[in-house]
Amino acid sequence: MHKLFLTTLFTITAAGCGPSTRSYSIVVKNDSMQPMTVWLTKDGPPAEMEWLAPEQMAIMGKAKEMPVTGVVIPAGKTGEIGPIKGQFESGTTAVLRVYHGQQLFNDLLAISSDSASRSDIRLTEGANTVVIDRSGVTKK
Repeated sequence: MHKLFLTTLFTITAAGCGPSTRSYSIVVKNDSMQPMTVWLTKDGPPAEMEWLAPEQMAIMGKAKEMPVTGVVIPAGKTGEIGPIKGQFESGTTAVLRVYHGQQLFNDLLAISSDSASRSDIRLTEGANTVVIDRSGVTKK
């Protein structure tokens, strides 16, 4: 009986520790006066090619070989991303980075999370809407 209890407890614990699959769709409305570069990434493991941040691509030394997953949204236009699926460990969140202006890959590397030229928006699983206007970036 005791062995059965421990086996069941281990199975439940082990099953809850692995990554889960999540799906995200994002609509970005750019109501600002300039183009915006958006990049979808995540803030934790596991690493997946289609979810890598620019700095992760650069560290791997494959930035020139890998497709850029960022999207430029012109002023006054709306862009859509997804649906895109990924594996997420507990505590890992999908993040939409919004870089002000139309940026080149190397420029993205120089813009840190505390820069006024970048906003990081934590996303919820499923559909997300982000609006960029003169007052900033908001998630609805």
